[in-house]
Amino acid sequence: SRIENFYKEADWRVEQAADHVILFKKDALDRPKLVEILDASAEIPKDFKEISVEGKLSLLTCALEKTHLSPDGIIPMTFYWQTLADIEQFYYVIFVLSKNGRIVDQRIHTIGYAVYPAKVWEKDTRIKEKYWYHVPKYIKEGTYDLEIFIRGDQPVNLILLSNETVENVIDKTKIKLGKIEIK
Repeated sequence: SRIENFYKEADWRVEQAADHVILFKKDALDRPKLVEILDASAEIPKDFKEISVEGKLSLLTCALEKTHLSPDGIIPMTFYWQTLADIEQFYYVIFVLSKNGRIVDQRIHTIGYAVYPAKVWEKDTRIKEKYWYHVPKYIKEGTYDLEIFIRGDQPVNLILLSNETVENVIDKTKIKLGKIEIK
């Protein structure tokens, strides 16, 4: 597709981003790519145990680049993915921000964004994906847990109500990314 070719071959980099709002800049080689195909020799950090989703997609690791910020701040993160089989559907990351077990914010992110979604990745492809989680202004000072769930197809069955607790969600793809300090 034209978008896939644009993304694979052009040298557009991320100038600024928050969730799915991205400002690109051409030939800004010092800026990160949104999604990058890695070769087999690329070194991947091993921060936690690899998680397989439905035997088709594996999260190799995720690195949070910032854990102390103010309300309305951005948490940059990098996901490393690998396909284990041909993928015929979209995959999603559901972000859940909670305090004392109570959910205060949640988001759904299409893995690979719309420009290069997991649905078009070939078997044994390794991908580095950048994401910028925007902490809403209404989030008050304090320490929060940031967790993710990974889902294929439509993630509607995991949309949580704000009065639910994270402990009530039983899910083998639940991954705790870390503590976030809002000041």
